[in-house]
Amino acid sequence: MLVKQIEKLTARVEIVGREAKRQGVPFRKKLKADPKKPGRKSCDGHGKHHRRAVPQQIDETYHVPLPACCPDCGHDELT
Repeated sequence: MLVKQIEKLTARVEIVGREAKRQGVPFRKKLKADPKKPGRKSCDGHGKHHRRAVPQQIDETYHVPLPACCPDCGHDELT
């Protein structure tokens, strides 16, 4: 009696293991026949495209000396 129950449960474990490896095909997205291009659209109906304006006057400047050699390859000429 216990041997039959063990065989039955072992078969059930194998079936459940096989079902767990299957992909969820019913939930996969369907491919569209004519998909739209990705990215932001370029006409007026899709909102304003904005970039920050160029400043009228430069307030700050930074003077940074060049290193003596290239930090990546060690080459002496950086001009």
